[in-house]
Amino acid sequence: MMTDQSDADAELPRVDPIGSDEVDAGAFEGLDTSLPYGLLHFHRIANGVREGGDNRGFIDIHVWRSEENNEPYNARIMESLLTLVCFYTRDRSWNVYYGDPAVRARLEAAFEYWVGMQHEDGRFSEYGVEEWNLASTAFATKFIGQALVYLDDGPSIDAGLHDRVVESLRDALLVTFRHEELIEHGRSYSNQYSNAFAGAGAYLSLFDDPEVEALFERRLEWSLDHLQSPAGFFYEMDAPDWSYNLGTHQSNLLQAHHYLQDTEHLPQLVEKEERWADWVAYNALLEPADPDATAGDTPPDGGFFLNCAADARNTTRHRQGKGSPLHQYLPHGGAFSPSAEERDTWLAELGEDFEDSWPVIDDLVGDFWALSPYSLLHLDHDTWYPGGAERDEARERLPYVASDRFVHQHVDDRTDLVCTHVRRPEYYAIFNGAPEASSDQRFGLGILWHPDAGTVLQSRKDVRNTTYGTRTGPDDAPYEGSGLDIAYTLGDTTVDPEAGSHELPAGDSAPLTVEYPLGDAGHKSIRFGEEDIEVTVTHDGDFVESIPILASDGQLTVSGARVGADYGDTTLSVAAEAPLELAVFSTPRRFQPSASRRQSGVPSVARPIAVDKRLFVARAYSSDDLTYRLSFSE
Repeated sequence: MMTDQSDADAELPRVDPIGSDEVDAGAFEGLDTSLPYGLLHFHRIANGVREGGDNRGFIDIHVWRSEENNEPYNARIMESLLTLVCFYTRDRSWNVYYGDPAVRARLEAAFEYWVGMQHEDGRFSEYGVEEWNLASTAFATKFIGQALVYLDDGPSIDAGLHDRVVESLRDALLVTFRHEELIEHGRSYSNQYSNAFAGAGAYLSLFDDPEVEALFERRLEWSLDHLQSPAGFFYEMDAPDWSYNLGTHQSNLLQAHHYLQDTEHLPQLVEKEERWADWVAYNALLEPADPDATAGDTPPDGGFFLNCAADARNTTRHRQGKGSPLHQYLPHGGAFSPSAEERDTWLAELGEDFEDSWPVIDDLVGDFWALSPYSLLHLDHDTWYPGGAERDEARERLPYVASDRFVHQHVDDRTDLVCTHVRRPEYYAIFNGAPEASSDQRFGLGILWHPDAGTVLQSRKDVRNTTYGTRTGPDDAPYEGSGLDIAYTLGDTTVDPEAGSHELPAGDSAPLTVEYPLGDAGHKSIRFGEEDIEVTVTHDGDFVESIPILASDGQLTVSGARVGADYGDTTLSVAAEAPLELAVFSTPRRFQPSASRRQSGVPSVARPIAVDKRLFVARAYSSDDLTYRLSFSE
């Protein structure tokens, strides 16, 4: 419970600022090149610790999480304890705060406050006083677990306080592994729950605790069936979500692997990543880089466009490759990583860029990510990058690159989501569908890819007029924004989707047809043929068909009932039986060459992105019926 600390009589000394002229820019190496921003603003974080009153010790500065949630009852704000601990314990020539007495005093006050926030059963609150929840509890285990590791190798804090912090961490782990309400919530929001695996890894690296270890082992095994879909993705609102699956989950696995790689728990971590990597291998589509783009000495990278319309929480449409230590155990894990050579070159360029721009440092502006503890969490955690040849070979083994003929399905048995992957020599397409949809999910044709042109069609979630589908009007939600009653036919055979990841027999030759009603107003059929995709719509009265196209400015032409997109040696054709119009929607993010980095985070050790595509929507206005085809030509 919250502790009244108004009687605390010890004054907190101020932490002195340092100027950029006091720091040798050349002293930062490797991932430490991300730390000058935090170093020069550190005094503001430390001096943000409240000095008196009921909330003495609360880190009262808006640099992590949203401003409206920057409240004394929110334990997520106190994850910035890791920021205080990192600079207090990081033994580097540039770190003037190493072992600093003023930092220690403020760190101890913040730890006292954090311990006092905790419910007697181990939970923490986030969105209101005594509103205990999983996120504030499980995230605490990860960040405080790593903070204790840093303290174990560095200057100390008060011994009695240290013991109470350890006990609070232990209580948080135990309640996460035992509390039925937290466990049930974690089944739907698995990124939150799996923080405890990272936290337990850090804790068990420091302490021999059979009780915690036994519960950890039980929940880690349980998580394979309850936190992760048989389709491979990790559940977020019982659905996929690239943002959390690529972000928080990979952070959790990175930290867990660091502490568990030499234990009997490694196979379970590898199994998690193997199933996830299978999902990624079919749903993250390699994008060719712009051959004219350059950024320093590092070759540009096109990254991956994502099959994202079925995501239930956030919108992530494109991502760069990212290293992971678990990739080294997987056949095509290295496909999603920058190479070791690219990592070294990129880090060297970051260092040079940093020295050239010194002493200019961005202002500390209050926002969600202004100085995230994530920027300090993984500084010492092992990761892995394949050699360039190894990475390229892994990309050649990606299923849609290695083969030009198959039909594959990823099927979830919790919501009956089915993602159907169709590869033919001329294209690779993914169709998403489920009997029910969340308010944000969009089903139907999700993404279309060509080996030379890259991704040419991508449906989006939670956007009415830029998602694929059939509408009664241009600004209405598509029928594909609700659940679909789908029938799958491969040749003459009805397909009954089965949970898991399966290649369908005869998928290398027979055409696949997907059919579903459009509410009570009509019917839609999509036939994935040898050379084209044919869509037939019947609908009572007027309707609009929307096809979202990714292309660069100047690549598209409209001529009556045809839209053409020219990608150099390859042209996409959308040919309809009704006139088409083209609407232009600027994407919130353009994927162009960039050598910039965020001062507040760990550098993105990958190649600069070099993709210049924006979103266009082809619309066919029709009545009663419509047939159109998507095809490629040279």
